Amino acid sequence: DGEPVLIEAAELVVPPALEITALNLVHATEIVVDPNVAAGTAQQQIKTANWVRQRVRVSVDPYIPIVASTANGNTSWFLFASPSNGNPALVGARLRGHDAPEVFIKESNQRRVGGGGLNPRDGDFETDAVEYKVRHVFGAAIVNAKMVVGSNGTGS
Repeated sequence: DGEPVLIEAAELVVPPALEITALNLVHATEIVVDPNVAAGTAQQQIKTANWVRQRVRVSVDPYIPIVASTANGNTSWFLFASPSNGNPALVGARLRGHDAPEVFIKESNQRRVGGGGLNPRDGDFETDAVEYKVRHVFGAAIVNAKMVVGSNGTGS
């Protein structure tokens, strides 16, 4: 819309395969650049302090290669504006009354001879199996798509 995007800090989210590369880039003490050479080439020659160091934090997300298993999960990365700037990219929410994960155990389908119920941890009648389930109600939504950029690592 012609408005500037003001970002003071960012969060670089990478898969485990890119952790060392991301940390090396962010924690480098200096960057070498040559203004007469195209950016990204091996001929860059001017040395400057690494200003990225103070503005970018690296986070490793082990779920990226699991979720993007057939779509470059080991090379995908995302750069989010820090939510502390008052303009988050995403927002998460939980359903009222379901703030934490809920753990359930299936009731046993057996009874002792002579009556009386059993502890659910005694298992079912046929196999003594015990079944658990966990329910966690949450959701997320995009608040401002201008506050995030990502790549699958193919250069596009």
